[in-house]
Order: sequence, then C-alpha cells, then structure tokens
Amino acid sequence: MSSQADLAIAAAGDDVGTDVDCGVVNVLYGSSGGLTTAGNQLFSQDTTGVAEQCDTKAGITAGDTFGYSLAAANFGKTSQADLAVGAPGEDLGTEVDAGVAQVLYGATGGLSTTGNQLWSQDSTGVKDVSEGSTSATDVPDFFSFSMLGADFGKSGEADLAVGAVGEDLVGNTLADAGAVNVLYGGASGLSSAGNQLWTQDSSGIKDEAEEGDLFGFGFASGPGSAGSARRR
Repeated sequence: MSSQADLAIAAAGDDVGTDVDCGVVNVLYGSSGGLTTAGNQLFSQDTTGVAEQCDTKAGITAGDTFGYSLAAANFGKTSQADLAVGAPGEDLGTEVDAGVAQVLYGATGGLSTTGNQLWSQDSTGVKDVSEGSTSATDVPDFFSFSMLGADFGKSGEADLAVGAVGEDLVGNTLADAGAVNVLYGGASGLSSAGNQLWTQDSSGIKDEAEEGDLFGFGFASGPGSAGSARRR
C-alpha cells in the first residue's frame, strides 16, 4: 500500500434507496500519481456490517445525514488512520435528531466495517443523555454536528471531540447552549473510559452558558498530532 494521504468526501444529502438524505461517504486513496479511483470505497449506514441503518423521517426533518461531519485520525487498534462519520440527524428512540457518530477503523486494505463503533450520548458510560427538541423553537442535540480527531493526551492515540450544539443545560432551561463530548483513544480504539463533557458552565471555563450559544459549533487544534492520516 502507498504512504500517501487519502481523501474522504461526504455527500450528507444523498438518498440511499428510498431513504431520503441518508447520506454517504466516498473514500479515494492516494498514490504516487495523486488520488485514484483504484480501490475506492462507498460507505453509508446501509453498508453491510455498519452499526445502524438509514432511516426515512416521514416528512418530519431531513434524514440521518450520515457524513455531515468527518474526522480522520488514528484512534487506535492499528497503525492506519480511522474515520469518524457524524450523523447528527439520527433519531434515537423518540428523540428526533439526537445524533450519532460512527467510527470506521483502518486496515492495510483501507477502511473496514470490522469492529466499527456507534457512539451517542446514550452509549454506555458516555456523559449526558440524548435529547431531541423540547419545544417548537428548540434545536435538538445534533450530537456530531461537528467533530475533531486529535491527541489531547492520556495515550499515544488520537481522541475524538464531538459537538452537540443543541444541548440544553440547567434542567433544559438554557436551550441550545451547546456541549462537547470527548472520547479518548487507546490500543483498542475509542472508549467511554474517562470521557468528558465540556460546556461553558464547566468548572474553570471562562464565560458562562447562555441560551443559543451553540457551544461546540466548530473545532480547531494544534500543534499536537491528530494521528496518522495515511494508509501504510
């Protein structure tokens, strides 16, 4: 395999069969001559082996929007880069647009569904709980609206920051204040062990949470490594 970087491209509004706005991600692999279609891959929530499936929303909102956000980094398991794919339009039970993040792990042949993970605020051990809208003007959690893979510490692997911009705080009295969940990487990949929840009301954080802040809308990191972005 080549040592060049590869490119993941999201089409979050792509229909999959009869599922409107299910979303897909195309992956093009690098070569000495640049990106190539050789061995390219297409992933959706209906790809065999992927945890979760595409859903149609019956006219309530847009679909799952798999691929709305992407984060590439080496979260663990192998020396290859992995890909986190956000689906902020995913419903969880009755919670519309609560959102999920799906993680595909890299292998010598490219990304694989083997050992892929599905993360939400309802995942065992993850701080907070998934929520939809609490009123006609309230934005749902939209967990995975934004994501970033970077090594924040604890191990040599990259970690994953996940924005839930519609998170309501203080007993849901501060609508859409926003929050950020952080999952830490390790030898076995991302884990809920030691995960964190950050808001503007977190101890020591400057400013304070207010209605409509949308904390977690975007991310940037540096200068540390975000893990390998290459397939070896």
